Amino acid sequence: MALFNCLECGKEISSKAKFCISCGAPVSDESKGTEDVLTPEIQKTEMEITFRDKVEVEKGIAQEKSFWSYDAAKVMLGLVIVSICLSIFALIPKNNSSGVEQRLTEAETTNIYQDTQIAALSLGARMSGGVVTDKAVVDKASVLTRDGTNFMVFIDITPQPIYRAKFLGQGNFDLADRELKSMLQEIADASIEFIKSGSLDKSIIVSTIFITANNYDVGRFENGVITLAGE
Repeated sequence: MALFNCLECGKEISSKAKFCISCGAPVSDESKGTEDVLTPEIQKTEMEITFRDKVEVEKGIAQEKSFWSYDAAKVMLGLVIVSICLSIFALIPKNNSSGVEQRLTEAETTNIYQDTQIAALSLGARMSGGVVTDKAVVDKASVLTRDGTNFMVFIDITPQPIYRAKFLGQGNFDLADRELKSMLQEIADASIEFIKSGSLDKSIIVSTIFITANNYDVGRFENGVITLAGE
């Protein structure tokens, strides 16, 4: 039911009244005017608008109440991130330190090895012509070592003049085995003494000395024992 103003007296009357209750004037359809009629389409549209507004309101409320909207949640996330960063930074220096120490150790070991090899080459050069006995002279020498303590020596000898006639060539001597071993023992002992005298380390061990004459195998000194070639 709608209300409208009487055309005669201006008072409000119902659209269903036949006469004005104030002045008694008859009510015509023209005086009633046109009532607002809601068509099904308009009703449907208004319902859709009302539903969308309701959804938007509820969505906004839900967003406002999202977990990350709380200050405590933000603080918690920040603490987790800081904790992870500190853990990573704590590991990096340790790994780098370990890597640096390893590289320094490797470099130091390499330098020691190189110095040892240089010293061995120098020793072999000094032994060449520097080791002499009554029966033979070390003509050429080379020294090998890995740690500067254990040595392996290669020497090529030339007989002294008094023994030169005894040298038959190709590593053969016109000497009895016992006499030849004695000559080789003397040159081996002299070589060991030469090596030890040039070093401050008295724990040096000469494990093996290979002996040749004019580049032909004559014998070897190993663990204090002379063994002739072919034995």
